[in-house]
Amino acid sequence: MNLLLRRLMIAAGLAVAGSLCGGEDRAGAAAEKAKAAVKATAVDAAAEMQKAKDDFKNQTDAILAERQKLIDQMKGATEEQKKAIKAKLEEQMKHFADAMRELGRQQRDEARKMRENTARPGGR
Repeated sequence: MNLLLRRLMIAAGLAVAGSLCGGEDRAGAAAEKAKAAVKATAVDAAAEMQKAKDDFKNQTDAILAERQKLIDQMKGATEEQKKAIKAKLEEQMKHFADAMRELGRQQRDEARKMRENTARPGGR
């Protein structure tokens, strides 16, 4: 996200510098550069969010495969083995729930940062 902030600062600096120089062409060019930088930043942030979603999906698939493996082992297990397998399943479920909460938190934070860093006309 430092990259996002840095790009926005550069875009804002270019816009201010263009308007201070007094040249209409320079100000227009700086404004266009600023718009392009904001658009590129939004695309980068969206790509980062998609990568995080894909990583999480891969982790989820691995967890579900392991869970199914344990459930299959439980079918032919003794009572003592079933207790151990059940404990593993409960532990995995706890880790999965924690991971889901963390992903949701990360997505909310990214969305909030994107809203905060996106310049909107009219102050909205």
